[in-house]
Amino acid sequence: MDHNYVGMLLDNETGSAGFSDAEMASYALSELILLSDGSYAQSVGFPREEIDFVTEKYFGTTINN
Repeated sequence: MDHNYVGMLLDNETGSAGFSDAEMASYALSELILLSDGSYAQSVGFPREEIDFVTEKYFGTTINN
């Protein structure tokens, strides 16, 4: 799978404390947009469950804020 947004995670400002909610949300949205094959509508967004699935898969947690 093509991960165009990995660079944003490598610039993690929180250091060893893990990733911020904003960083995880950005990555999850980027991943879901890539998987949507062009059917993404910004005005609709993605269900919270899909975002949680991505963050749980890649970060082992969900977004709190």
